[in-house]
Amino acid sequence: MYLQVPPSWREGNHRAWALTNSCSRCSENRCNSLRLRRHFPDIIMVTNTPELYQGMDSVRTCSDIYPGLGPLGGIHAALHAARSQYVYVIACDMPCINHEYIEYMRYQLMRTDKQACVTQRGNWYEPFNAFYSTASLPVMENDLSEGK
Repeated sequence: MYLQVPPSWREGNHRAWALTNSCSRCSENRCNSLRLRRHFPDIIMVTNTPELYQGMDSVRTCSDIYPGLGPLGGIHAALHAARSQYVYVIACDMPCINHEYIEYMRYQLMRTDKQACVTQRGNWYEPFNAFYSTASLPVMENDLSEGK
């Protein structure tokens, strides 16, 4: 599992620290990581500012290996740091976590030989509510090394 913490260019700061209802997203991330612990024993937070997350118990941090290349760069970093074959990816600013849907996606993925299970709504794919396999690393690395 990984929580992407990208910079918010519109607000000039990190989305993880954006104030919502008088509490910081960093606190929300702590709560979410505790809730997700029931599904995933290893929680990875991908961030280019790991110092902001010192003291978060049982959460590992890592940074983009290919910085500045968007969501794929963060997903790649999480897979590179993974201790398991699959990683569930969620963004730090996703408003809701649907535990039943996470289990549904995991079940669907385990029934196939696919390298990912990604949510699709109409013509749009949601890369941050998805499972990815470490087997997809070579393809990602090729795309990232070419700046795609």
